[in-house]
Amino acid sequence: MKKISLISVLIMIAAVVFQSCEQVENTPKGKYADGVFITNEGAFQQGNGSVSFYSVQGDTVSNYIFEKANGRTLGDIVQSLTFVDDKAYICVNASNKIEIANAEDFTEIGVIDNVAGVRYLKALNAQKAYASAWGDGGQVKVIDLTINTVTKSINVGNGPENMAIISDKLYVANSGGFTEDNTISVVDTENDNILKTITLDGDNPTDLLVDNNDNLWVLCSGKTIFDANWVPIDHTAAKLIKINTTTDEVGQSVILSQNEHPKNLELSTDKFINFEILLWF
Repeated sequence: MKKISLISVLIMIAAVVFQSCEQVENTPKGKYADGVFITNEGAFQQGNGSVSFYSVQGDTVSNYIFEKANGRTLGDIVQSLTFVDDKAYICVNASNKIEIANAEDFTEIGVIDNVAGVRYLKALNAQKAYASAWGDGGQVKVIDLTINTVTKSINVGNGPENMAIISDKLYVANSGGFTEDNTISVVDTENDNILKTITLDGDNPTDLLVDNNDNLWVLCSGKTIFDANWVPIDHTAAKLIKINTTTDEVGQSVILSQNEHPKNLELSTDKFINFEILLWF
């Protein structure tokens, strides 16, 4: 696939105040305290994915911070980066691993191997996390952060993508991956079993956020429909869908676009929702 454009769309949702993620996931201190981290996928099968850091105070960019600290590359397709306490967890998708580095200087600490098609990591606390993985039919891996080991695999939908934790439940957006899906998997974080599968009226959910009332807002990217020759002939709408996490029932549904397919849902400090729309063909 080829990315052909990037469009940012700002949409204000009235009377909804969004909160940031759990306190266990944070940003580092030290020389990387004031700035923004950028994950660079690299070229597929070239093993040249990397992480950059933009310093707000210095208005400078430092590239290849992991490589410079350790004398080696990260691997093939750097998908995401999550900080848990004083550690950075770097999901390297096509290398099927999660690299662990010191959050202050990015020196290597360890690696979690055999996480096929890993996408994102979401920490429950400093001892336990979940990683979404496209491999093995679509799974969420339960990870013991004290020993950096996968302790259980949970079968979810196709292409599990981003996740959110509300109280004792993990919500997994099943994006469809290389196929399609329209579900959210709900996992009990106490026993790591599936509680429920929520079916949405939108296609390919990719991202989600939690508001101050513990409602879940899910971004459904929609899909492009192709003919037998892979020529685009139609689209399903991209939607923002609200889920009541007390009942796990679907509520409000808002159409965002009939023919564009946003992938990422981000939170801005002015209470707007920022959709990064990636157009692919």
